[in-house]
Amino acid sequence: MGPIDILAADSAGNLYVFELKLDRGPDRALGQLARYMGWVKSHLAAGKTVTGVLVARSIDERLRYAAAVIPNVALLEYEVQFSVRPVEAHGPLDQ
Repeated sequence: MGPIDILAADSAGNLYVFELKLDRGPDRALGQLARYMGWVKSHLAAGKTVTGVLVARSIDERLRYAAAVIPNVALLEYEVQFSVRPVEAHGPLDQ
């Protein structure tokens, strides 16, 4: 088992396992998330709820169907936007 991307807890001590994907969230990412959730539940949860969150640029229909039958799993799609602006450089005498 590899490293968990993000492990977080809420104020009640419930745990959240985040699996981050740069592109599409393939079916195997859901299996990976389920493994991490199982490990966290067995070793860290101490009776608290464990929720898995799969974050990807796009989530296809097949993955939505698979996630629909796994308790405590959320799917999130991300969108990245950025802008650039010019910045003037300072010369050695402008200090």
